Amino acid sequence: MTRTEKQFFCIKNQPMRTGITLNRTLQGLASLLFTFIVCVHGSGRSYASEYAAAVYEAEDGALFDGATIQDCDSCSGGKQVGDLGGNNQSYFTYDVEVAEDGVYMLRLAFSSGDPRSIFISANGDSPKEVVCESGGWTTVAETALEIELHSGINTIKFFNDTGYGPNIDKFSLELIPADPGDCENCSTYDYGTDGRIVYNEARGTFDVYRQETLIIQRAYSEASNFDAVISSRDYSGRTISQSSFSDDAGAGQKIVVTLTGEDLPEMRQVFYTYPDKPFFLMEVFLEDTEILESNYMAPLISSAVTIDAAGDNRVLDIPFDNDAWVRYNAIPTAGGISNTSAEVTAFYENNSRNGLVTGSVEQTVWKTGIESRGSGSSLDYLRIWGGYASSSGTRDKVPHGKIGGNLLKSPRIFAGFFEDWREGMETYGRVSKAVNGRYVDDWGGSAPFGWNSWGSIQSDISLDKAKAVVDFFDGEIPVFRSDDTAYIDLDSYWDNLVNGGLEGDFSRLAEFVDYCKSHDLAPGIYWAPFVDWGKYERRVEGSGYNYSSTWTKVGDGYHDLDDARAMDPTHPGTRDRIDLVIDKFRQAGFEMIKIDFIGHAAAEATSFYDPDVTTGMQAFKSGMEYLLDRIGNDMLVYAAISPNLATGRYVHMRRIACDAYADINATEYTLNSTTYGWWQSEIYDYIDADHIVFGNSSIGENRARLASGIVNGSIILGDDYSTSGQWTERSRELLQNGRILDLAREGSVFVPVEGNTGQTASELFIHRSEGKYYLVVFNYGDEKTFNVNLGRLGINTGSYCITELFSGNRFSLNGNEFSASLGAKDAAVYEFNAGENSCVFSLPDNYRIRSTDVSCHGKADGKIAVEFKDPGYVYTVHISDRDPVALPANTEYYDIQGLDAGIYEICFTIDGAEDYRQCFEITVDQPGVISAVTKYDKRTERVRLSLQGAERYYVSLNGREVFYTPGEYELPLEKGLNELSVKGDLECQGTYTEKIYVSQGVEVYPNPVDSMVYITIPAADKTVTADVFDLQGRPVKSFEAEVNDSTIGIDMGNLRAGTYLIRISGGTFGETVKVMKK
Repeated sequence: MTRTEKQFFCIKNQPMRTGITLNRTLQGLASLLFTFIVCVHGSGRSYASEYAAAVYEAEDGALFDGATIQDCDSCSGGKQVGDLGGNNQSYFTYDVEVAEDGVYMLRLAFSSGDPRSIFISANGDSPKEVVCESGGWTTVAETALEIELHSGINTIKFFNDTGYGPNIDKFSLELIPADPGDCENCSTYDYGTDGRIVYNEARGTFDVYRQETLIIQRAYSEASNFDAVISSRDYSGRTISQSSFSDDAGAGQKIVVTLTGEDLPEMRQVFYTYPDKPFFLMEVFLEDTEILESNYMAPLISSAVTIDAAGDNRVLDIPFDNDAWVRYNAIPTAGGISNTSAEVTAFYENNSRNGLVTGSVEQTVWKTGIESRGSGSSLDYLRIWGGYASSSGTRDKVPHGKIGGNLLKSPRIFAGFFEDWREGMETYGRVSKAVNGRYVDDWGGSAPFGWNSWGSIQSDISLDKAKAVVDFFDGEIPVFRSDDTAYIDLDSYWDNLVNGGLEGDFSRLAEFVDYCKSHDLAPGIYWAPFVDWGKYERRVEGSGYNYSSTWTKVGDGYHDLDDARAMDPTHPGTRDRIDLVIDKFRQAGFEMIKIDFIGHAAAEATSFYDPDVTTGMQAFKSGMEYLLDRIGNDMLVYAAISPNLATGRYVHMRRIACDAYADINATEYTLNSTTYGWWQSEIYDYIDADHIVFGNSSIGENRARLASGIVNGSIILGDDYSTSGQWTERSRELLQNGRILDLAREGSVFVPVEGNTGQTASELFIHRSEGKYYLVVFNYGDEKTFNVNLGRLGINTGSYCITELFSGNRFSLNGNEFSASLGAKDAAVYEFNAGENSCVFSLPDNYRIRSTDVSCHGKADGKIAVEFKDPGYVYTVHISDRDPVALPANTEYYDIQGLDAGIYEICFTIDGAEDYRQCFEITVDQPGVISAVTKYDKRTERVRLSLQGAERYYVSLNGREVFYTPGEYELPLEKGLNELSVKGDLECQGTYTEKIYVSQGVEVYPNPVDSMVYITIPAADKTVTADVFDLQGRPVKSFEAEVNDSTIGIDMGNLRAGTYLIRISGGTFGETVKVMKK
């Protein structure tokens, strides 16, 4: 049975607006997890199309070898064909008759609870593979592909002879009209230096050229409105306007195609072209006087894409996030491909590196998918659409949320052809950052160095172990610093240091913070703000709400992932908890926060607390902006598990991959993400290779882990430095290599040399800095010799001195190739210095010198520590007023001790280099004497404390010690006696002490008095002095009085009637009272 033109559809049993043509309905909803049924009746406006389509029910085909017809409530006709493929290689065929030869769009409705392939062939031709996933075995979704048919009867076969296939509900066929090469209705718009867009006003389609090569053909736009999908090809009226514009990506021409048609909402296709950039941006709008609603907007769909370069062609599959050890994949197209990438992809040829880069540059409303199908150097289907949601791709459990209103906008997309696809990905990253904008301020300075407790200590973290790590950094690896500091980050289980949970006592965390800062290290902390690990009913900490009200709602359940339950980022209970925890972190003094599992905040939901938030990315934006507002701008914000692109607006630093540890497999896993995601360094201030753990792995594996940090542009360690082991010795050896550390301090990410490794990592990464090239080579397996071609690295043929930075070995190269032999599971870092004489002896930047001040005035215990970046020479050290010291070969460190405060000249000479001498002037300082000035304000009962003379102060007030730097502070006092002491780091700096009494008030009775008056003394004094004065200030009597039960008595019986002042003075108490004598 077939149904042709003017069949009507609805989705999820919703009433359908009549007259919707089949061929435009439900196009491209393959990943939206929608269900649909056929309806005959309905009310509302109708959408008409100029094209005809025919629909074929799968159950009406011929079934073979065990294929079955199954019930399916959400399928058209209530049936679907299942049990396809498998052991029996079951299949079905369908004979269709068409009127003319040509290419037809086949739209396939299917259901599948996991990703499965269906192969489709016509008349025995080569099959095309389509990967299907709808989120359920009776949940229907749709995809599309092109198929060539001849006039008359055609037999179409649906099968899978390599595994199990999805269920098939139905399919439709629509003839694709051929566009003329030149037409009077076409308008041309240039972009870049050699690109142009040719828009066909008669068809509502456009072609994209690079020079004379047609890259993208017959592209059109689509968008859903409620239950119907509307195409730019459905409209009868099209007008084009052009104007100048400028945005954060540049300046150029804005081309607006306005499409109108009877009973259709107005559609606008908007192109942004830049005369100096090899790409264009594009978006699509729907506008109407009636309310619109959509969760599917596709600015660009094409049935013919080519990059005009044949060979090692690949499509890049980029995951939505970095969770669950996910990998990037450069998928070969030679055998055919059917793939959906998240947010961006590249279609390229690896040998020439020519490639097309397409993707979304906005992630605040939509999740975007890029679907690619084809083979060789051509794709027969490319679709870029907002509304991508799937359980395997975006980890969603319900369809993408819908946006509504009178004006709807798609994500803005990027499309550009590049001579080198790697340059295209970096350009995409820069443009994405510019268009998205950043909510967090940029983080300046060198790349972060640091340590994270999850690398080895994990759940065993304690205050003692954390302090021991600080001690190791301070005493054993003092040169492992960037911007003169390193971050010491407590990961999950930091609450081992807390009493009473999130609402409890954070004082031991504050103690850890003070300990870090006292050693010139920056304290860091960890939190997952949008997940509930408990998943049981209880009150939200810091809030009056219960947890169940905050859980992200997904149908009748909740969004659970990674054994954690997502919390609605817009819910006030979620935000109350954020306020509580972030404020405690800030009060403790943390300077860095690692946030984790924030992808839970991007989950699509049945509904959110905030009714204006309807999509997962809107919820993510709302939650992250609230979190950043609370954190402020003075903490380094570091993301772990999170969306790959959307997170860029909100954090400074992000892990390119998560949960890597010590062996070579961890290095390769991490570098797979770097191989195909290095360009994210254009979106974030820094990326990193997860915690670098040395453990008990081989020295080669240790070098490879460290080199992965260099390639990613930052180094976060992870070993248990609270104990000793092989890892501590290796850290002392590897983390004091000045040339390696200087390279890492740049924070620059290396670029992969090759993009043909599939789901594995490239072996070679290249970087240029200050006129030098640096090459990192990784050997993930057995001993291997690499033949390195300079041209492939992007380095000109010539003369170079090449130094391997781990060993210090150097050799000369005059040509364009060299061999690098590496042991099993190892890495090497090569520095290229150009010039024929580049290997002539010189040692630029060879010394790292640190001075330690004397401990106190008059002492001679200052020190100068020298690190030799190249230890392969015999050095002699010359220092003022001392005899020269000849050091043994291979000396890496030398300490000059017993120095007075003063200025020293230190010089180095080298055996065998008679003309070499390099000198430095080094200052050894001495600590200042502390100065503390106090001023007590009786009105506010506070003391103003002015601190000068030292770098750090430890101020104790009534037994509670707090760390301060020089400056002025106001401290609140308690009633009664307050004991204040101030000391510095060193005992010889002295201690300032003071006692301040704050009156608690006294009682006088009776008053007026006949004879005995009694005065309470709210202090600990045993005796006090009582002085009685008349109102003229003349002394009347004075005596010592014993305090009994906090009271003294004064006999005023022999005094004349009148008013008297009585002054009471004691060791901790002083007060004057007025008494009237009868």
